[in-house]
Amino acid sequence: MSFIERLAPFAVKHGLANGVLPSLIIAQGILESASGTSVLAHNANNLFGIKVGSRWIGETYTKRTAEQDKDGNVHYINAAFRKYPSYEGCVIDLVQKYTHGTGWEPFNRYAAVLNQKDYRKATAALHAAGYATDIEYSAKLNERIEQYGLTKYDREVNGMIKIFIDPGHGGTDPGATGNGLKEKDLTLAISKRIESLLKGYDGVQVRLSRTSDQTLSLKQRTDMANNWGANYLLSVHINAGGGKGYEDFQWKG
Repeated sequence: MSFIERLAPFAVKHGLANGVLPSLIIAQGILESASGTSVLAHNANNLFGIKVGSRWIGETYTKRTAEQDKDGNVHYINAAFRKYPSYEGCVIDLVQKYTHGTGWEPFNRYAAVLNQKDYRKATAALHAAGYATDIEYSAKLNERIEQYGLTKYDREVNGMIKIFIDPGHGGTDPGATGNGLKEKDLTLAISKRIESLLKGYDGVQVRLSRTSDQTLSLKQRTDMANNWGANYLLSVHINAGGGKGYEDFQWKG
């Protein structure tokens, strides 16, 4: 089985479900990992050069790597990278980065990568967001996509149902609190469980408005659902405390 044949099913499964072109994911894998032959790919199943970051709690792998400044000058550093149990885990993590941002910024710098139909616009958006220091990064991705005909993996799956799940509250808004519990934590746990169950069905795409303790306005959450073209929006809340109030979602589904 070739590297593309091994990676493509995960790129299609998780890319199409989250608005990321599979051709972009596969091209990144080819470029970043030398088609699965790099030290990171071999020892850490890390195909995309994803570094550890402050929020990573999994295994790590440290190696010497080249960095480029804005003028193209190269220097070398020892960097810690994320280590994954499988290729699929690595793809899931990459897609998570594109759909939810870095996690340490109040905005998603990769938002323009999502829901693109033209791979050239997607690679340009990725470069503009500062994903890689290589000043020729988008051109190299375009070359791989064209060389291997990767756009064939970008075809939409007909009849897919898109379900957008919104874990209520989050970040600076804890929701209801009591007995040492916060509504925002419970809604997130419930939403992730619903997501895992729904992803077991064929013909269903699922996306969450947040996957961590993040502050999002109602407009941000509904814009995410509308821009994705969700068929259903499910907002999860726990209202057993007798409180009053509502959330006014401006959803077009």
